[in-house]
Amino acid sequence: MPALNARGISNARGLSSVGVFTEVDVDKKAVIAKPKIGTPDAPVSVWVLIAHPAPESFVNVSVDLNADPAAQKAAADYFMTPKATPAYDRVDIRLLRSFSGLSAHADSRLLESQDTRQGLRDARL
Repeated sequence: MPALNARGISNARGLSSVGVFTEVDVDKKAVIAKPKIGTPDAPVSVWVLIAHPAPESFVNVSVDLNADPAAQKAAADYFMTPKATPAYDRVDIRLLRSFSGLSAHADSRLLESQDTRQGLRDARL
């Protein structure tokens, strides 16, 4: 998150526009929720929501992180994870346009051009 915030992925007040969410078990009678505990047979999903300030940011942040020696060093343990024990089973990427506040001049061709990238899904609302 700090690497994304350093690249402008934050809101107007400087607060992070990155959220990490997981599944919860809800006890409606007790009115509580606890994080689900995953197992190898029943893993728990994790969602990362990144609110980019503009469509170009989606591409530029990835390029910048891949070229940043400090980011590469910080991710070294992750990059060294053996293929036999991956950190995750699947990655889904969805690009969504916001309902309000989106510039009428946003270049939708950027989003359309990304549709050919493997694993990228563009959801237009």
